[in-house]
This record gives sequence, structure tokens and C-alpha cells, in this order.
Amino acid sequence: MPPGAQVAPPSVPRSPRIAALAETLARGGDSRAFWAEVAQQGTPLVEPDGDGLIVTFLYRGAAQNVRLVGGPSNDHDWLERLGTSDVWLRSYRVGPDIRLSYRLAPDVPALPGRRGRSGWRCWRRSAPIR
Repeated sequence: MPPGAQVAPPSVPRSPRIAALAETLARGGDSRAFWAEVAQQGTPLVEPDGDGLIVTFLYRGAAQNVRLVGGPSNDHDWLERLGTSDVWLRSYRVGPDIRLSYRLAPDVPALPGRRGRSGWRCWRRSAPIR
């Protein structure tokens, strides 16, 4: 199957708050109340999960993509868009004593060239980090 025809399976939100937002959106609602709540509480979202935490990194309104630089994996992970909404997110299950730093890079350009050290170095120089 060619890459363009491949479709990832739908993801199930780890975060209860994101699951509730997904239901609201599925019923025809919007994300305004969610973003108002986030503005009050701050980000990332931190929710209890047994003996750990679910930490959800958020970005609002990127056009193409958002990349998490740092964070729990320190792997420059891509955030996922929640349907067609203005919500971009990535959740992780972490221990309660985690300490980390991160930045978000929205709308990272797709650069021609090969992967590998030189490709990543080129990406890192071109990414607008916020």
C-alpha cells in the first residue's frame, strides 16, 4: 500500500479531559469552553491516573503540525490534531515526581533532503520554537 493511502487507526485519548472534549466536538460543539478552562488552569494538563499522572501538552490553532521539543520522551514528538478542531495534543503517562522542560514548535516546515544527522540538524535550525 503506498504511503499516501495508509491511514493510522483512530487514537483513543489517554486524558479524561480530552476524551470529554472529543465527545463535545462529536456532538457538534466547539472548543471555546475547553480553552477558557485551560487559560484558567494553565498547561500542560495534569490529571491523576492511579499511582501516576497523565500529562497532556496542548497547542491551539496551528495550520499544519506541532512538534514537542523536550518533554517526557525528549524525542521531538509530533502532537496530534483532535479531529478538525483547533486543538493539538500529545499525552504521556508519567510518574508523580517527574520534572522536565519542553518547547512547542508549530508549523514546522517540511524540508527536502535525507534523514539522518544532517537532516535533523537542518530541521532544528528551521523550526520556530515557542
